[in-house]
Amino acid sequence: MHSWFRCGSCIAVLLLSTASFARQYDPDLRLPLTWPRGTYGFPRALTGCPRHAWSTGWRYHDTEDSNPANQWSNPLHLYASYGSNNVRHYFCMKTTSNEDSYDWSFPRGKYCIYKKGPCPSGLQEGLIHWDDEDNNNRNSHDGVLPDGNYNRNTDISFCCRTDGDASQPIYLPTDRPFILFANDPSCQAVHGMSVSREFFRWDTEDNNNADRSEGSAPTIGPNWLRLTFCYYYTH
Repeated sequence: MHSWFRCGSCIAVLLLSTASFARQYDPDLRLPLTWPRGTYGFPRALTGCPRHAWSTGWRYHDTEDSNPANQWSNPLHLYASYGSNNVRHYFCMKTTSNEDSYDWSFPRGKYCIYKKGPCPSGLQEGLIHWDDEDNNNRNSHDGVLPDGNYNRNTDISFCCRTDGDASQPIYLPTDRPFILFANDPSCQAVHGMSVSREFFRWDTEDNNNADRSEGSAPTIGPNWLRLTFCYYYTH
């Protein structure tokens, strides 16, 4: 029999030591890691949503039809269907708060998530406005969505942390891949996970374009509306 089978207390000591080390960087952290308490959302990854009770929804953007030129990275791990003049992207939304094991906050750093209700402690609110296609607009949506307005144009609200260093790793659950928005030229580092920096660029309305961001929101980039998606995964 392997020696570790005879040392259950050693495993407990190792977990406690890991938790103690982690709490040097985030005193509210507890093991095993769960997602912080609150309601919020992430872009849905190709691998699905986090485990347990997360709801889903989607938004279809009718983007510019004249010389359409949506662009995206390769790879792109965003769960979506897209072409040169349209995109349907999906959301993972956490809509209940009381099922969490621990009451802790998203760690300090530079990253953004979708807003659903009040922003979790330490995150600031912002908004991005998509000026979608004016002619024969076919925007649509379904399911559970981030806070915003989903009409002929699109407003989506975000919650962002801007009080840390993106290069300093933070602790988040690592049991499944997930996506955060970049709020810095670099993706936020996460302990125990690799990250792929990816993007989608919407070719929004050409005439009198009104794309904009307000408050604390992901960087949308120059020329058209481009968002940077940070896909986290383990090997």
